[in-house]
Parts: sequence; C-alpha cells; structure tokens
Amino acid sequence: MWERLNNRLPVLPFTLVLFLFVGGCRAEQPAADEPSTQPTVTETVTPTVVTPAKETQRSTKFALENTPQGVRISSHGRGSILRSTTPLVSANQQNAPVVKIPLNTLEVTDNQVAHNATYYYLQVEGDRVLNRQTITTPNPPLPVLQNPSILIDKIHYYLEVREGERAVKRYPVVLGGKPKNRKLHSDNASTPEGFYRIYNLQPNATYHKAFDIDYPTAIDRFRYDFARAHMNIGSPDIGGEIQIHGYGIPYNWTWGCIGLRNEDMDEMFSHPEIRAGTKVEIVGPTLTREDLASIRLQRPPHAIKKIQNKLKQLGFDPGAADGSIGPSTQTALGLYQLQKGLPVTCQLDARTVESLDG
Repeated sequence: MWERLNNRLPVLPFTLVLFLFVGGCRAEQPAADEPSTQPTVTETVTPTVVTPAKETQRSTKFALENTPQGVRISSHGRGSILRSTTPLVSANQQNAPVVKIPLNTLEVTDNQVAHNATYYYLQVEGDRVLNRQTITTPNPPLPVLQNPSILIDKIHYYLEVREGERAVKRYPVVLGGKPKNRKLHSDNASTPEGFYRIYNLQPNATYHKAFDIDYPTAIDRFRYDFARAHMNIGSPDIGGEIQIHGYGIPYNWTWGCIGLRNEDMDEMFSHPEIRAGTKVEIVGPTLTREDLASIRLQRPPHAIKKIQNKLKQLGFDPGAADGSIGPSTQTALGLYQLQKGLPVTCQLDARTVESLDG
C-alpha cells in the first residue's frame, strides 16, 4: 500500500505556495481488516499557529557566501545557526527540515549543503532571532555516471549521487513526521537507515516519479523480530514500500519516504545509469556514516571470536564462538545495546564496537 500524506498536514504560518496533494503515494501494509485498495482522498489542511520568536536585529555582520567548500557564514559569533530549505519563522518551527550549525567562531563553513537549493539561515540565541539571511547554491549538471550509488543523509537533508564513493551532486530532501527516527516498524512517519538498493523505477508514480527501495531487508526483519521479543513494541507490521519520490520539499510531509522536487527526480531519471540494483545508503542519528563503515568492514574470524567471547563474559550468550555473526550473536549484540542504552542495531556498528573495546 503506497505511502500517502497525512490528512491533517500542518500549514506553515508564513506565506508559502502549497502543493495540491490529491490521492496518496504508497502507504505501508494495511491492517488485516482494511481494504486492499485505498480510495482517492482529497487532502484537507488544518492551520498550525507558530508564534514568531522575539527578533533582535544586530548591526554586526551576518553574511553568506557560496564557496567551493560550501556556504561560508560570517557573523558576530553569538548563539548558533539554524538552516532550512523551508523559510524559518522561529527557532522551534514544527515540521521544518532544520539543521543546527554550532557557531564557535566568527566564520564557519556549512559544507553539508545541497546544490540548487535556496537555504534560509537564522542566527539565534535562545528563543531570540538575531539575524537572518538567504542564499541559493550553484546548480551543476549531473554528469554521465559509470558506477553510480546514492547516499541519503537524514541529518543534513540531502540525497547525494555518487560516482563510486565520490560525491557528484546533492539534492535537497524532506522526510516524514519523525525525521530523526530510524524505521523499526509500520508508523507512517520514519525513514529507514542502512544499506539498500533500488529494485524498481516508476516513471509515472503517484508522486511524479519514484525509485522503489528494498526496505525491509533481512537485518531490518531481524531487528523487528528482536524488538517484538525484547522491546515490547506492539506493531504487528514491519511496514514497507519505501520510495525516493518527487512532489516537492515544502516541509517534512512524507510517511517515511524521501521527498524531492520534481525537477530533481527528472534529472536523475534522465540518467539510465541509475537503475534497478543501484546501491542506496541511508545515514541518520541511529546509523551514522561511521556506523555503516564499521558494519561494512570485513572482520577476520579471530576478531569476531574476540567479540563473541567478550559478549559471553558480560552475560550475553552469542552461542558458539565460531568467528561468524549469526542470529545468536546478533541477538546478543541487541541485548547488549539495549542494556547499554546504545541504538539497537543488532550489528557491529561503530559505537557498539567502541563500547565493547572499552
């Protein structure tokens, strides 16, 4: 069932041209007593009132400049910087794809920006808005690719097209209503994190164009089963049918998919190299780039045996110390992570390895 918009989407309190959302993109699997097909829905909207923060404009310098390294921010060094592709009214704006940038010096470079994106920057101190500026980043063409892959960064809100491991172009994205969550089960709000692939292309999708990605994978299913057994989750469904699709980036509006502008989907679809089988990595607060690198690492059997023996010493039975990570070791890792307050990945992510080595 295709992901669809919530029929009570909040409306931003500033002037913004909204899209007309009709119907729904793929939603997650219906409950057993729901019909297998969904009726066409004309969305209604309910205004959300946001009280603007008290604003104190300073005469000191606050300027933005595009550089090859990113957007250079010059300021008087107070507070912090908030950045979004949604115009910001306050420091605590609901549903906006906001990135917080520490402001420790008079000049910082925001090197986690997308191309061809209009960014709205606020300098804030507590609930006070000190300054605001806007900038649009350059728009290089997407070149012909020989070995394309995709990285989606949920923390910084962009999709990065790569040539192998080299970044080529970035597109701004939005997510669902719980953008910081890693998808664990059907919740119509969270985007998965981990290793995936495109398995299907839809040139005429509900939301313009779409790449279907293969969530849930085997490790997603293992985590879901682990959570049902040890974390007391009540959802009877793991969810699925996650897409990269178009229809715009006004704010975090999807039900767990990755939303882009139509023109950005058009550009990627014009490259037949991006096809079924293309690798997609999704990083976020739960699985960082360092975590994915650690999970990807091909550890020798003796290193895995050492980890298994350490888990057993700590009271988490990994089964036979055979140098391979099977279901018993994955369960032991999950129980260890649960006790230590680490993200429950049931894998050898960077934080878990560091904790076991400590």
